[in-house]
Amino acid sequence: MNALLAQVAAELKMRLRSFATPIALLAFLVGAFLWIPDPKGKSATLTWELADGRIQSPIYTAGYVGLAAAILSSIFLTLGGFYLVAGSVRRDRESKVGAILAATPLSKTAYLGGKLASHAAYLFVLSLLALVAGIVAFLRFGVGPFSPLEFAAPYFLLTLPAIVAVASVAVFFDVTPGLRSRGGLVLWFFVFAFGLVKLPLDLAGDSVGKPGSRLPVFDPAGVASDQWLVRRSLPEDIKGISTGHITHATPPERVPWKGLPVTAQLLGLRAFNVALCAIPFALAILIFDRFDPSRSRRRATKPGLAARLHARFRPRPIVDDAAAGDLPRAVRLTPVAPRPSAARAVAAEARLIWESASWIKWPLALAALLAGLLPGNAAPAVFLVLLIPVVSEVAAREDLAGTRALVFSQPGVPASAVLWKAAALALFLLALGAPLVVRTFLASPVRGLACAAGLLAVALLAVGFGSLTRGGKLFSGLYVAVWYMALSGSAEADFTGALSKGAVPLYSLAYLGLGFVLAGASMARERLQAT
Repeated sequence: MNALLAQVAAELKMRLRSFATPIALLAFLVGAFLWIPDPKGKSATLTWELADGRIQSPIYTAGYVGLAAAILSSIFLTLGGFYLVAGSVRRDRESKVGAILAATPLSKTAYLGGKLASHAAYLFVLSLLALVAGIVAFLRFGVGPFSPLEFAAPYFLLTLPAIVAVASVAVFFDVTPGLRSRGGLVLWFFVFAFGLVKLPLDLAGDSVGKPGSRLPVFDPAGVASDQWLVRRSLPEDIKGISTGHITHATPPERVPWKGLPVTAQLLGLRAFNVALCAIPFALAILIFDRFDPSRSRRRATKPGLAARLHARFRPRPIVDDAAAGDLPRAVRLTPVAPRPSAARAVAAEARLIWESASWIKWPLALAALLAGLLPGNAAPAVFLVLLIPVVSEVAAREDLAGTRALVFSQPGVPASAVLWKAAALALFLLALGAPLVVRTFLASPVRGLACAAGLLAVALLAVGFGSLTRGGKLFSGLYVAVWYMALSGSAEADFTGALSKGAVPLYSLAYLGLGFVLAGASMARERLQAT
C-alpha cells in the first residue's frame, strides 16, 4: 500500500507541476461553463420533441444542472481524458526510469496499480471543475431549492465509472505493443465511439432519436444509461430525445422536469461497470514486460525515430573525387554541396512529418483525397481525426527523441524552433488538405478561406501546445473534444467550417487568432530560455 500511495503522489506532483495541467484545467473549466448555456438561448443540454413538433427542455433545477455537468464529464473525460493520461508507462520506458524500477522489488501489479490510481485521481480532479461550473450555473439561472443529493447523484452514477474505465484502458494501451504508439491515439477514438457508445446503445435497443427500452448491462461511459434514465423521466408520447450541447433554430420551451429515477438496479449495474474495469487492468498485468528488454519484441529491421533523425541531420563531409579514388569502395563517401537555408529547412521538416507518420499516413492521404471528392462531412471528419497522431508531437519531436542539440546545431535551421515548426506544419497541412480547401472554396469562397484558416489554426495550435508542454497529449485531448463537438453540430467548434451544417467562417478566424496567441507565447518562452 505504501508503494502504491508513493506512486500516486509522485505522478500527481509531476502532473500538477507540468505546464500542461493549468492549460488543461483552464480549457475544461471554460468548456464546462459553455456547456451549460443561458436558458434563454437556443442551446440546451437535454431536449425532447413532442408529437406536435414543439421542442422542450427542463428548467434549471438542481437535478437538471447536475445532469448537464455529469454528461459533460462522462463524455469529454472519457473521450479526451484518455489523451491526457495515456503514455505514462512509455515515458518511464523512454526516460530509463522504468529500468531503475525494474531493479527494485516493485511488482508489476503494484506498478500498474499506481498508474491506474494516479490516472483516476487526475481525471477526478478535472471532473470536479464540471461540478463547480454547475454550481455557478445554478446560482445564475437556478430555479427552486438546491438539493445536494439531486445535484450530485448523476455525477456519481455516470462520471465515476467512466473515469475508472478510461484509467484502466489507458494502462492497457500503455503496455501493449502497437497500441502504445501514436497509432493508438487514433484507435482510441474508434474504441470510444464503437465500444463505449454504440455497443451499449445497441445493447439497450436504441434507435435514432428513440432511447432503448432496457437498461444496458455494459455501459462504462454511461451514455446509454443516461438516455434510458431520461426516457423514463418523460411522458410516453414524445417523438425523440437529444442529449449533449444541442442548438435549435428557436429557443426551446422550458418546462418542469422530475429528474432522474435512481433505483437499486441502476446502482448495481453502475457498480458492475466499475468492476468490469478489472478486465483490461488484468490483461495489462499479463502483457507488461516490466521493462525487461529480453521479454520485449525485437525490431531490428527498422530504426527508431531517434536513429532516423540522427541519420537525416548527420553532417556529411565533402570529399574530393581524386582523394576518394584512393579509398576502398566500402568507405567511399558521397560528395554533397550543402546549400542551407530556412526555406529548405521548412521543406525538409514538412517532408519529415510525412515520413515519420508511419502507416497512418496512407489512410490519412486517402481520407484527405476523399474529403475533396465525396459530399457530406464523413470524409472530412475522418481526415481531421487522423491528423492527431501525425501533428500532435511535431513541435516536441526533438525533445522526445533526445536529438534537439544535434538538430539545432545544423546550418540552415531557423533560430526559432516555433516559427520553423509552425511554417513546416502549415505547409504540410495546406498541401495535404488542398482537396478539402478546394471543395469548400468551390461551394463558397468565404468558406474555402475559412477552411484554409482552420488548417493554419491547427498548425499553430499544435505547435503552441507542443512547445509549451513538450508533448502532444494535451493538444490531442483538446483537439478531439472540439472535433467531437463540431461533428455533433456545434458551429462554434467547427474550426474548418466543414463538419457542421451551420458553420460560421468567423469561428475559423477565432481559432486562428488563438493559434497566433499560443505561438506567440511559445516564442516568448523560447526567448526567455535562450537568455
